[in-house]
Amino acid sequence: MEKNLDSLDYLNYWGLDWIGMVFLLLGVFFLSEKKKFGFVLSAISNIFWVGFGILSESFPTVVLNLGLLGLNAKGYFKWKQS
Repeated sequence: MEKNLDSLDYLNYWGLDWIGMVFLLLGVFFLSEKKKFGFVLSAISNIFWVGFGILSESFPTVVLNLGLLGLNAKGYFKWKQS
């Protein structure tokens, strides 16, 4: 079964995947600029990805992003500007 691009639904999961992607890219950008706020943006991204994982029934996505959410929290609280 082949879909053409006109029939694809880009908002299948209420756009949670797109929003998560934008927040993650912004978070990584801020971290690359040595800004602590990048952890916050990445954590927000993880929340959207957990929602996406639940809606798409992709439980590895849920588990991964819950783990990453914890690592973002750890990074935020242990951050030391060098």
